Amino acid sequence: MSHIKSSKRGELAYYTKKINDLINDGKIKLAQKLVDELMIKSPDDDILRCESARLKIFERRYSEALEDIENVNEVKCFKKKTVLNIKLKQEDEVYRLYKTYFCDSDVCFKYTACGDRTFYWLKCYLDAKYNPNFHNGNFKSTYMVRQISNYNEDEAIKHITIRHDPRFSDNGKLSTLFSKDFNIHNIFHRIRNTISTNLDKAVLKSDFEDCYHFEVPNCSDDSCFNYIEVICIINTDKIITMYPSKKHEDVPIFKINNEENINNVKVKTRSGLERFNSRYCK
Repeated sequence: MSHIKSSKRGELAYYTKKINDLINDGKIKLAQKLVDELMIKSPDDDILRCESARLKIFERRYSEALEDIENVNEVKCFKKKTVLNIKLKQEDEVYRLYKTYFCDSDVCFKYTACGDRTFYWLKCYLDAKYNPNFHNGNFKSTYMVRQISNYNEDEAIKHITIRHDPRFSDNGKLSTLFSKDFNIHNIFHRIRNTISTNLDKAVLKSDFEDCYHFEVPNCSDDSCFNYIEVICIINTDKIITMYPSKKHEDVPIFKINNEENINNVKVKTRSGLERFNSRYCK
């Protein structure tokens, strides 16, 4: 961009936040354009490399994404590097990062003391996966911790209902609420079934969550919100929350109608990532 005059850390912090916001808003092309322009100015910036890898994963350019994160300073960006390797299903590397950082008492104290949410959730996720003595009682009992460590579909539906059903929510913002006659329970299961066969179509959110978008007409009483944004635990169909949304231009849109389960994205029996890993990551 012509108005980016230097690669000062303050400027990069501003623009990397903007990249994250663009990705979360589904403006993938604008995010990619901004990353490309910033990388010309600062080709060795670790955070930019991570954001570039995130976009390449979405585009199924897996080998290029791996190249980006292999050269990242992991002391500085170990959380981002861990999330990206989880997304790429690099199990050996994820385990190495877990043992190096998430089992280090000094690192744990530093990041938990400052209330770092991403670190806390990642540690819970990795402990549940790799620690045979894991017990979620070692973590503060929050909704997210419970779902990461022992997912419960009924609790997820309850969580969504309390926050986004107008009969129960005290949230006065109409755009976040489903319509009064909207069947959250029914749509939850239909959406989850669709996601289970389309895990490689997700947009990776910043806190190791996957995001999907569904076109569901009249899901909200706000006529501008005919889509549902769905947040899942990374690489799974485990829905954490969902809510009405506006259309996102640059992401796959799945359609839900009166039939049992219909979407407008072709379902592949084997994802691009699975093919990549079977060929290059033996």
